[in-house]
Amino acid sequence: LEIIAGELIPTKGGCFWEKHCSVAYMHQIADKSRQEHTLSGGEYTKKKLREVLYQKHQFLLLDEPTNHLDQDSMKWLIKEIQKDHATMLIVSHDRYFLDQCVDRIIEIEEGKIRSFAGNYSFYQKEKERLYQSQLHAYEVQEKRKEKIEAEIENLKGWSQKAHHEARAKAIETGNKFGGKEHNRATGE
Repeated sequence: LEIIAGELIPTKGGCFWEKHCSVAYMHQIADKSRQEHTLSGGEYTKKKLREVLYQKHQFLLLDEPTNHLDQDSMKWLIKEIQKDHATMLIVSHDRYFLDQCVDRIIEIEEGKIRSFAGNYSFYQKEKERLYQSQLHAYEVQEKRKEKIEAEIENLKGWSQKAHHEARAKAIETGNKFGGKEHNRATGE
């Protein structure tokens, strides 16, 4: 978020805006940062949220905005976000809050980014559906693998049987000619 907000220079890659965009950013409120103040954690978080929400912005970055908020402050924040027309990027572990405020979830997992249209509840259902789909595909693949391995073993058995029968026939054919090997080229 600090890179997107222009507060931190990336060590690799970058963040580029297609056109100028006014960004408002609220850092995650940690206990250390509020110790200097006489406000409670929730009061301090709400004060910082007001500062960010009420400044002019086209893009809003919020890092764990519900930390330390009570129920009433949470309702206030949800209403403020719902009436704000800016594009927002919110980092949060608060599932209820996400269900009320977002219409897209972006997941970063194992170095890959996936986007899900919908709130957190939709994301959970879609994630489970994708998991079940992948599990089904894996099970189908394993059954196919087992079938192919069985066919290979069956072919090995046929090959060994055919080789054994051919050898027996060759020995039998050799016995018809007085126990000597028969030379097909010369007929001897």
